[in-house]
Amino acid sequence: MIGVFSTSREMTVVVLAASIGLWSLAARVPVADRSVCEDLIVGALGLSAAIGLVQVMAQPTSGWIATYYGRATGLTPHPVYFGALMAAGAVLVASRLVVGRWWWGALLALFAAAISASGTRVAFGASLVGLALVVRSSPGRRLVLCGPPFAVGICIGMLSTRPASNSSTTAVSAVGRLSDSGGALSERIDVWGFGLEAFLEKPVFGWGLGNFRSATQGHYSLEFARSVSDRSPWFDAHNLIVELLVAVGPVGLGLFAAFGVLAGYRSRGPSAIASMTIALTWLLEPVSLSTLPLALILLGLSSTPAASISWPFVSSRLAAGALAVGSAAALFVGARDVAFKEALRTDDAAKVESVASWFWRDPIVADAVAQSWQIDYIYAPSQHAEERAITWSQRVTDYEPLRPTWWDRLGTRLYFHGKDEAARASFEQAVSLQPLRASTWSYLLDIADEEGDVNLEQRAVLTLCLLDSDRCRLP
Repeated sequence: MIGVFSTSREMTVVVLAASIGLWSLAARVPVADRSVCEDLIVGALGLSAAIGLVQVMAQPTSGWIATYYGRATGLTPHPVYFGALMAAGAVLVASRLVVGRWWWGALLALFAAAISASGTRVAFGASLVGLALVVRSSPGRRLVLCGPPFAVGICIGMLSTRPASNSSTTAVSAVGRLSDSGGALSERIDVWGFGLEAFLEKPVFGWGLGNFRSATQGHYSLEFARSVSDRSPWFDAHNLIVELLVAVGPVGLGLFAAFGVLAGYRSRGPSAIASMTIALTWLLEPVSLSTLPLALILLGLSSTPAASISWPFVSSRLAAGALAVGSAAALFVGARDVAFKEALRTDDAAKVESVASWFWRDPIVADAVAQSWQIDYIYAPSQHAEERAITWSQRVTDYEPLRPTWWDRLGTRLYFHGKDEAARASFEQAVSLQPLRASTWSYLLDIADEEGDVNLEQRAVLTLCLLDSDRCRLP
């Protein structure tokens, strides 16, 4: 179990280690039991698919079942991850359908509708590749069994979706959004280019896991900064190869590639195709906690049964102890996250700060605490609330100093509380990390006006005019 709020680089390592552990466990499942595991996975994915369709038809605007700008998310936090999982589910169901189990056609239509409702074009394309491989490996290549229910499901998904009231797009379904792919692809290509430039700065061991945004933000071109918001969430390369190259360099990329080749070489069957279908989405979308564990579980289930290894020096008591420690850690992480979410709902800043002590150097949690104290100050101004809001904002920049957003927020809070000199230093740190950042330059322009700093004013005006003519304020 991985914490919802834990986004630190240390937790990234834990996620990778846990996922590889799941692959190892799945590879040791007896062959006779693997079909049962696949059925359980199909059942869980089917439940998520049904919830996703309910989302797009009911269009709830709040709560955990709310859509993402009209797009289904199912039991995942984002439609991109939902679409990838639904593509894997479609492959698993199609493998049963092509061997003559015609009643699986209804479930294939459900997964196809969910793929369409996710609005994820990459998942739609990956599902077509996966289905083609399933049909190719089936007796007589029975395309006629998979094609009609899949097409019907896609149509159902298209008819069920509609843009949300807070969305600027006119197309929501995966097929309907195909015509909008140009801009997103060009942005990805730009980001990959920035990633390669960052890789050349540290070409051996890379920048470290979780540092893609920090590595690339200084390379943003003027055209890219104009086309996307300075708060655009390009924290991931949206390509596994580029991401690993920047994070761990060619050495780490080679090790990951070796694992993939060795694990994939001994994999066969529908689970292998389903795992590959998820992996295909990683060429254009982020790798996530929602997709990586399942992909490796499916890869393990499709592997040649591993020979059992006897370790005479590892006693059953030691194994039981390790299991107990792991279970206790998982329960602690789960209880910690639930407690933090409940504290956030209370609007009690002191309680939020108290629960935050259970987390270790987590910038997301620290920022949430700072926001809680800031809100507390707005509704009930006090010196204590002001000091806590600023203190926690400073901790965020200590925990993750290479992210300009945190310096921006620290500067905003300092500026709000009248600490202009400290705010200016924070804003200047933000633009030193990401020079073409319009929101930060807007604050610096205000500070320049107040201080009468002509040099800073000229720099701010020039940058804002280059980035956004609407923010251009000529003196």
